[in-house]
Amino acid sequence: MQNDLDTRCKYLGLRLDPGSTFLHPTDEHRCFSAEVPQPVTQTYQNQYCLCPQYKTCSRYLQAQEAGQVRGDNRAGGNVHGRNPDAPAETTDLSGAGIGRRSSLSEAISWGAVGLLGVLVLFFVGNWLRPVLFQPTQPNPVSKISLAVTPTAIQVAQVRTPAVVGGNAPGVIPAGPLPSTTLSLPTPPPGALLASLVPVQNAVVWASDGEIQAHFGDRGLRVGVYQNHVYEGMIQFRLQSIPQGSQIVYAALALTGLSTETWGEEGKWPVVMLDASVDKDFANQTAEALLKAPAVGPVGDALVPAQMGLRQTVILPFSQDGLQHLAGRLAQGAVSLRLEGPKTGSDNLFIWDSGYGQGVLGRRPTLYIQYLPPPTPTFVVVTLTPTPANIVTQVAQAIEATQRALTATPTPVDGIIATPTPLKVIVPLPVAGNDATATWQAALATAQIFLTGTATPVPPDAITATPTSTYVVVTVPPTPANSQTAVARAVEAARNALIATPTATPPNLVTATPIKVIIPTETPGNAATAVWQGMVATAQAFLTGTATPIPPGAVTATPLPTQTPVPLFIALDQLTPTPIRTAGPSPTPTPGGMPAALRGNILFLSDRLNPQSDQTRSQAAANAVLLMMANPLADNPADKTLSLMTNDWAYKKATSMMGDGPDGVQRVFVQGYRETFELWLVNQKDGWISYLLGRGGINYDPTWSPQSDLIAYVNSGPGGDQIMVVDKEGKNPRQLTNFVKLQAKHPSWSPDGQQLIFWTNRDDNLKQIYVINVDGTGLRRLSDGQSNDWDPVWVY
Repeated sequence: MQNDLDTRCKYLGLRLDPGSTFLHPTDEHRCFSAEVPQPVTQTYQNQYCLCPQYKTCSRYLQAQEAGQVRGDNRAGGNVHGRNPDAPAETTDLSGAGIGRRSSLSEAISWGAVGLLGVLVLFFVGNWLRPVLFQPTQPNPVSKISLAVTPTAIQVAQVRTPAVVGGNAPGVIPAGPLPSTTLSLPTPPPGALLASLVPVQNAVVWASDGEIQAHFGDRGLRVGVYQNHVYEGMIQFRLQSIPQGSQIVYAALALTGLSTETWGEEGKWPVVMLDASVDKDFANQTAEALLKAPAVGPVGDALVPAQMGLRQTVILPFSQDGLQHLAGRLAQGAVSLRLEGPKTGSDNLFIWDSGYGQGVLGRRPTLYIQYLPPPTPTFVVVTLTPTPANIVTQVAQAIEATQRALTATPTPVDGIIATPTPLKVIVPLPVAGNDATATWQAALATAQIFLTGTATPVPPDAITATPTSTYVVVTVPPTPANSQTAVARAVEAARNALIATPTATPPNLVTATPIKVIIPTETPGNAATAVWQGMVATAQAFLTGTATPIPPGAVTATPLPTQTPVPLFIALDQLTPTPIRTAGPSPTPTPGGMPAALRGNILFLSDRLNPQSDQTRSQAAANAVLLMMANPLADNPADKTLSLMTNDWAYKKATSMMGDGPDGVQRVFVQGYRETFELWLVNQKDGWISYLLGRGGINYDPTWSPQSDLIAYVNSGPGGDQIMVVDKEGKNPRQLTNFVKLQAKHPSWSPDGQQLIFWTNRDDNLKQIYVINVDGTGLRRLSDGQSNDWDPVWVY
């Protein structure tokens, strides 16, 4: 039964994060009881949504009658996609609201089942009627209820369905969950409290012994087990908290799910990951999540005394953790990693994710108490336009005087000082005619009205001096050659003989030029030599005989021209022993794929660092990135090889392998229990759907750029084989048949007619092969003398 202490409607959520809520009315809240999320006024939230009266709300009653199941942090459903453990009719909640997606085939199937049921009822008889129409009791729903007080948040007791079994991972004993209290410091005035939970694809655990991470699993495994390290990761969305808010308190709530392999020793810290992980969190591999850099712990490490089965632990953030958390508001997300002991005997603790079957329903929750940024108050100052003349100024002065007589004067602050204006006398110009004299008299009358009668000239008055006239000196243009300079010098000498020289000012500073000697180039022919002689003659006229080179002279050296780093270098142009440098390439990464790479194959190889037979397994540690041009040429000599100077193009081409030709759908690998499955994600709305792979191991998916075919690797007892399937997961076909051997990393040709991959069928060396999409035309592209692997065909 639903907990009576729950004071929040399960259909209430945030506009940007339907699974989370604020504990106060806000315009960010939405009602998700219908397919289209509906805004709710703050008054209505107080009366119904954030109090026990939500059960009487008309929207709540309609949703219950329609049988809709809310998949948020208070109903135990699936937020991001359909739970593989859930029945097919489970309603899902995505970021856009509640919606049921079903195919036409499912509708036909259910219609046939219904018709068959009617026939069975008709022919069997009334004795089967009580069995068929017996009401189905819903499973109990796990709840976490929060009662807000100025000092604490109470987490009410929660009951879960009884499960037969011991304390095995994921097996939950029956009985009530212990009550937990989250103590908060006294909030400052105006502080708000947010309760944030992650969506299903934002909870994940990873192990150093696996390739793929386990997104959306029911438990977050942390610690060490059978010499493998396990860690859990959680990402919280922060878009609903305004940027610039001051976070005064934050705490993370976690609940223990299983302690079967827990050693009850060591420290269990929670660290905040670097912001670089947040953007593509749901597509990270296990290795990337385990090795992701951390900015530091969010608070004190947990100890075994705080942890336990079905026990909720509250981890407050430290001051450093609060500062790092505030810095993530602009990015809109924060990722945390749950860590434990990494060495020693088996010591594995499992936290509850709240998703799937057999969970407690207490999802990881991030409580944030914050002060929103103040709303700026704008003061609009209306400027009085400048009067056109002094007569208008007089009219404005009369109006201001009348207002002052009827208004209450503002008292003058005692610390205000009135500045004394500078006494400046402006001489009155003599009128040119009678009309000007009349206008000057009118101005004088108005001036007397504004300022009173004329005041005698004070002894310290200053007579205004007219503004100085600036003298603009025009610098003669630089002469084109020495002959022009000689002509100007002759003219200047003649002008100096007939003009009065200007005295040099005493404070004149003459700049001393830097002594730079420019080497004279050797003339290319006789005409150039004659010209250089004329220039030298003119120079001698201007400056006299040659002056000896001063001791501080500097000879000008032309700057060298920088040569850009090429994208690739042909192998036959490399030095015998190439120098391997560590660190990033100085060449910036361009935005698009260069045309010179399209149609070529990029791959990893150890051919520049050959290994002996005993160390070929270490080839990956000495890998270089090569490009194969003309890969389908019949003559091996025509397949030229080049060394790539950086790897950005390879990474970009590899990241595009899972994208469909429409640019919307993408295929990816999802780890589930002991299998690896292929799933599809709509990159516009985030909807994910199952493709294939239950009961097996499938990986390295790549989508054809020209069709709806998807190639992937299936690993079974007979080895790793290249497979092809359509985007509906139907008509799978096996292209290779290498018994007890490997075939990995397929990549499509630009026309979608062929696939390249690598296999170890040749003397256990990794070699690149090509095969037609119908399974014919298998042939080797690499030379068979070194390890070549992980190819990607650039298009």
